[in-house]
Amino acid sequence: MPAGKYIGARVQRVEDPKFIRGKGQYVGGMVLPRMVHLAFIRSQHAHARIGNIDVTRARALPGVVGI
Repeated sequence: MPAGKYIGARVQRVEDPKFIRGKGQYVGGMVLPRMVHLAFIRSQHAHARIGNIDVTRARALPGVVGI
């Protein structure tokens, strides 16, 4: 179907009913075996060179898998 036919047209969405009824599942609510969380920390300085990162305190925290 050409993109022009979608503009202003009703589109049947199959995922809505389960979320309206509270039966949907979001990725943030999933728990899988061996699942870990990931965090990225961005530099506050554009094009800065990283000289050294001391990860000893972070690595010692409970539940830390990798740095």
